[in-house]
Amino acid sequence: MLESRIPWQLQIPVFLFVYLAVCVTLTFATPDGEQITFLKVLEDLGVYVLFLSLWTGIYAHFSREMTLGWLAAIAAVSLFQEEVNFLNLGYEGICWMVGHVPTGEERQRGDVYTLALVFTSLILRFIAQRGFRSFMRIHITFFLVAYTTFLCCIHYLFAYYIQGELLTERMRYQEELTATYPGRFKYECERLPIKCFQWVGNEIPAEVLAAPSAQGILESIESSKMSVTGWLEVFPATDNESDTVLRGVSASQKVIITAYKNDTLHRAVFDEKFPSHSLDVAKVGLLSFSTTFIAVWFFGGMHLVFMHQARRKSKPKGAIK
Repeated sequence: MLESRIPWQLQIPVFLFVYLAVCVTLTFATPDGEQITFLKVLEDLGVYVLFLSLWTGIYAHFSREMTLGWLAAIAAVSLFQEEVNFLNLGYEGICWMVGHVPTGEERQRGDVYTLALVFTSLILRFIAQRGFRSFMRIHITFFLVAYTTFLCCIHYLFAYYIQGELLTERMRYQEELTATYPGRFKYECERLPIKCFQWVGNEIPAEVLAAPSAQGILESIESSKMSVTGWLEVFPATDNESDTVLRGVSASQKVIITAYKNDTLHRAVFDEKFPSHSLDVAKVGLLSFSTTFIAVWFFGGMHLVFMHQARRKSKPKGAIK
């Protein structure tokens, strides 16, 4: 047995080292079309540990204690589940069976509902079942609730609020740039990684009309003598996964577009780079906090579980507990 060969003090450090090596290997082996960066590795690690804790929670329904062998087995199951994605595929299948057409926004509902079911059922058993409590069960239940709550908070803070503010400020700058005097407009268009269009009359460039919302918005400002507006456009996916429910909207599909009209003069500016850049900025904070949370609360807490179990086993029979 693994437990008899490795002292309990080293079991979690050894497991963490091997687990990290496997997670990094899987990240490089399954890039999903993305460039592998340090942020990508941290992002995948957070997902892997979330599912590790989920399956540990399921295991806690059947056992009061954890062993290194079972932790390794649970890790293998959780990594397989994340790669195959059968929880979300199962949710998608149930939706089709009941006549509901799932959308891209529901791509993680299977994971979320399973996670909620696991920690809710653990809490209910703590309340209703005498003798259910153990140090391991308390730890994993607390981690599931705390980590889920923590992820919700930092996703709102970084992915929605901070990234939204970055995009809003960038759009305001781009609106001002689009309506500026000709010399500066030409200079900034040549200097910045943006696409600029200028035309007179009603002959709108085909590349501008390629944006799904462009024609309707340009028509809405046509009656104005002078107008400037901006919006965040989402272009359809161009890869083979464009019709799958399990794929969300990527940052590369988003473009900041601003349009300007002054009598018969029209301008449009497309910024395809900044939405992806703003996401990377938000990810730095989000992943820094979540990775620290994982390291301290899951692996640190599991180390305390192993210490508690080792001390209990070392007590002589009949000793006061």
